[in-house]
Amino acid sequence: MSNQNSPKKNERISLFKTDVAKIIYGMLLAFAFMYVYNNMTGSTESFTIAKSERISWDDAFKLKNEYLKFKPFKVRVARTPGVPGDTVEKKLEGFVFDAKQIDTIINHNVLLPAGEQADELILYFGQAGTFNSGILGIKRLPRLHIISAGIKDGKLLIDKNNTGDMLKSNVYDKADPCPPNCPK
Repeated sequence: MSNQNSPKKNERISLFKTDVAKIIYGMLLAFAFMYVYNNMTGSTESFTIAKSERISWDDAFKLKNEYLKFKPFKVRVARTPGVPGDTVEKKLEGFVFDAKQIDTIINHNVLLPAGEQADELILYFGQAGTFNSGILGIKRLPRLHIISAGIKDGKLLIDKNNTGDMLKSNVYDKADPCPPNCPK
């Protein structure tokens, strides 16, 4: 059964410039707070980036709801399929990734000897142009991409010399936004 309200797979998501600014300001504020805290308290702890850990669905649900109640990113999705410009703004809840692509990046990476696996997965934001949005189409929004690649021993699993052979690449460009691609 197909969902007629879902956009085509090649449609991109968009974040408002104010959302990106909020992320940057939030990161700067967090680093400034940590700098002041560490220098004012004489703490000898060093800051490291947190690693992923398992949590319960209940904890995940609470984190998700807190994000959605605060200032979530927004995405424009088709209200009526096939009707240009008929969109609705919704809160961006997450991203849906192709599990086979993630498996390829981690377990079947062409840049690693057979049997070796990537240690981590990194997701980058990318942009390919902009589009008009808002009242009278005046607001410019980025056409966002999410780029995923593997990491082994702290190094990106990329071949910088490969500029066109996609069969030898384990870098993927795509994540479908939720909504409209949320699981039921």
